Amino acid sequence: MTPEHPSDPPLQTVAVPGGVVRLTDEGAGPALVCLHGMPGSPRDFRWLAPAMPGLRTIRVALPGVAGSTPVPQPDPAALAAVVPLVADALKLDGYAVLGHSLGGAVATAVAVADPRVRALVLVSAVGTRPHRGYRSLSGWQWSLLDLALGTPARGVLVTRIRTLYLRFGFPSSITDDELITTIRAAARVRFPEHAARLTQVVVPTLVAWTDDDKLIEGAIFQELAALVPDGPRLRFPDGGHNPQKTHAVEIGAAICALLRP
Repeated sequence: MTPEHPSDPPLQTVAVPGGVVRLTDEGAGPALVCLHGMPGSPRDFRWLAPAMPGLRTIRVALPGVAGSTPVPQPDPAALAAVVPLVADALKLDGYAVLGHSLGGAVATAVAVADPRVRALVLVSAVGTRPHRGYRSLSGWQWSLLDLALGTPARGVLVTRIRTLYLRFGFPSSITDDELITTIRAAARVRFPEHAARLTQVVVPTLVAWTDDDKLIEGAIFQELAALVPDGPRLRFPDGGHNPQKTHAVEIGAAICALLRP
């Protein structure tokens, strides 16, 4: 189910060491920091936020997205490093972290690195091995694309990647710079490293997914759910790659129960 109205507040700018982070900050209660996928933005959680009354929902634009200062090498750990800085700036004593899609790898890195993290929420998150959307290119092709972005072929490559992402249902509003950040982030995903981090998670972990996800097959979600610590497991027969919208009410209720027992 989806709430009647989305929550879509304007982005704020928060200064952190090394640059700025763009985010939204709404509500009061236990803090939940939401990290979007690549491509993606804080708007990816506009239907989930109103489904979580009693929580403080902080939606972070990852480096290179929506005006947040880019990082030179946007691998999951480097993208994750900005989140504790945001927690410092907002004076969070403790918080939960949610990651959607590729943001799941970033959220996992945050949960392992920052002892203030009290729970982890993985929604349609990448798993321990390449999924079908990622396998649309091989690992070396992602790396080759990354290298080619520094050549005159950059414009043609961005156009082709845009076509690929549109085919998977991503919005056309994503900027060229955000697509470039996406390519560079995807090229730097190391699935064995992510798998190792998942085994290091010690906080309660909620995992949510759908069976009709076009990007990530169900077997990967089930492997992920079996690997991380106990917590709610929400499996939906439909809803696509964005159940934080299509099943916002159910996921929001489960998150509230996890964070406000």
